[in-house]
Amino acid sequence: MHCLVAIDGSKHGNDALLWTARHLWKEGMQLNVVTVLPPVAMNVYPVAPVATAAAVAAVTHQWEAQKQQDEAHATEVLREAVQEALAAGVTKSCLHAHALPAAGGASGVGDSIVEFAKAKGVDVVVIGSRGLGSIQRSLMSFVGLGSVSDYVIHQLHVPVLVVHGDGAAAAADAEAPQRKVCIAMDDSVHSQHAASWLQQHVLRSRDEVHVVVVALPVPYPILDETSAAVAALESQQWRASTERSLEHARNLAAKTAAAVLGAAAAAGLSDVTVASSPLLPEGGASDVGASVCQYSQDHKIDLVCLGSRGMGSFKRSLMGFVGLGSVSDYCVHNLGCAVAVIKAEADQLPTAATGGEAQPGAQAAAEAAPASAAEAAAAAKDD
Repeated sequence: MHCLVAIDGSKHGNDALLWTARHLWKEGMQLNVVTVLPPVAMNVYPVAPVATAAAVAAVTHQWEAQKQQDEAHATEVLREAVQEALAAGVTKSCLHAHALPAAGGASGVGDSIVEFAKAKGVDVVVIGSRGLGSIQRSLMSFVGLGSVSDYVIHQLHVPVLVVHGDGAAAAADAEAPQRKVCIAMDDSVHSQHAASWLQQHVLRSRDEVHVVVVALPVPYPILDETSAAVAALESQQWRASTERSLEHARNLAAKTAAAVLGAAAAAGLSDVTVASSPLLPEGGASDVGASVCQYSQDHKIDLVCLGSRGMGSFKRSLMGFVGLGSVSDYCVHNLGCAVAVIKAEADQLPTAATGGEAQPGAQAAAEAAPASAAEAAAAAKDD
């Protein structure tokens, strides 16, 4: 497995590297640490209409001096990063450092990371985030200094982990008694793939896994004011539909939790615990994302893992207008912990979802008691 960690010498980049070394890296994983060189700013001084040899030489000398200074800084950033990774336990033979060129701006830096990831066949990308608010993020994008993490997430079809500064320090503690991981599920094959990826690459001893499913909403009926009997019947039907939606969410969460327990037992991780929870039904992507974010904050989750449909920019914008945008984007922008957005090429996805028939939403929330992988293993042995 090949992992890429993008750093820039900032605390956010260092947090991403430390998080990767302590929570994702496993023996044999090739860890590529990359930093992107800034574009060279060419200053043109007022000169005579015909450039002289001396003027050209002066500009060229300045350009070369700036280039050497940038390369020296990148070398120092990579050297310090390599030392931190080695101190965190990464094997030296698995560690590789690279300085990449960039065109400038968030898209230029992001494009360098994306092209390198594709060329190297990288399986997962980890990147730090400054945690810009929506207004600041929009303003920065106008001048080409938007979110590199957004660009990488939208352009790559491999899992991307975004490590935020708020949760990086706590999550990086190697002596933490237990790591809390949340997988947000729905009926799609993308969620199935995300759950499978978590089981294969993230799950570790002592993990506490939370499986959450947001129940689909049911439109409230327009009651017939002229007939109390009809209004009562419509209300009763709505309550029944919401209950079916909640039951479906509960079943999907329980089924996924059982799969996680099975994977943990097969891997010999008998001390993994799993809790499954259906969440309140919501409408648009921001509402669903808000439910996932609130649950993660309430339970002090260290890592949230969710699938992504991989929509293009045009489709993503259109869906956003009707409140059906990207849940993963919402979580990346609003969570303080690490967020894993799991994407894949179409041929890597499961052939069909396994959640049963989807039902409308509900207005209740429930949480199953945590179960352990040891209990699952014992049950399997009894069978």
